[in-house]
Amino acid sequence: SVMKRIAIPLFVVLALIGGLCFVGCETESASQNNVLISPRSAIILIDNTVELTASGGFDYEWSLEQEEWGTLSTTKGSRTVYTSAHDPDPETWQEHQVITVKSYINRQAGGTNGFSDYAQTAEAIITHQTAQVIVNIEPPNANVTEFGSVSFTATGANRYSWSLQYPSWGTLTATDGDTTTYTSTFNPSDEHLQILTCTTDRGTTTAHIVHNAEGIILNPSSASLNEGESVKFTASGGTTYSWSKTGTGNELTSFSTTTGSETTLSFPDGSSFSGSRSFTVTVTSGEESAQSSVTIHGTL
Repeated sequence: SVMKRIAIPLFVVLALIGGLCFVGCETESASQNNVLISPRSAIILIDNTVELTASGGFDYEWSLEQEEWGTLSTTKGSRTVYTSAHDPDPETWQEHQVITVKSYINRQAGGTNGFSDYAQTAEAIITHQTAQVIVNIEPPNANVTEFGSVSFTATGANRYSWSLQYPSWGTLTATDGDTTTYTSTFNPSDEHLQILTCTTDRGTTTAHIVHNAEGIILNPSSASLNEGESVKFTASGGTTYSWSKTGTGNELTSFSTTTGSETTLSFPDGSSFSGSRSFTVTVTSGEESAQSSVTIHGTL
């Protein structure tokens, strides 16, 4: 028999090869975004500037959500300066600009398509306020950790009303009046931005509250046990937990569990020693850990 020859156009072959390479060469996205912008937020008037710095990656590219509201000194590199060209209407008082930085991670050297393995992004919120604004919040920016508090005072209006973008992250002592105090009620695993809004009879303005991670918190921080007693330990600020103990006398005690956010340490009867012995209880979550000092008292 005679084998038939099938002619395939060259551009079809190249397209198929290119498509296969594109799919086969692409790697999975990173499970964790390490790219950050500092500062995360800022308040500016028309013609004001703010310098932004990116970290956690490389090959940075900057872009604006509202390009007509301002300019960037450069769209490449780890640093750029944003200049406001926008003055919101007095009735609007303020408007939010989002500045995004994209970082290409693990760029393929010598690749045929020139694309990165994957890209990570971060955003900064720039609040444009009208030059005619007379309503202000002091302080305009604040940082808190779990259970930390900060007080805010608004001026320039007659009636004030306060609200939170994320009410589950903290509490306000007052939702009306010119003063309120914000208290954080959670310990984030990384930095989180809360926006406090003050609505008045002369417009609306905001303050930015950055929740900083405080690491693993272990309660109680110390314990003293006699024979037959136990103590419950509680950890927070992490995800998964692992419990351990080291030091003289720890072998005379036992955990109810070595995983989870809570465990009970028991010191049973029949220790057969006199005096006191001390050891350390440690809870670990990822690379973070916290310790508690435990003392047990024998009755021999």
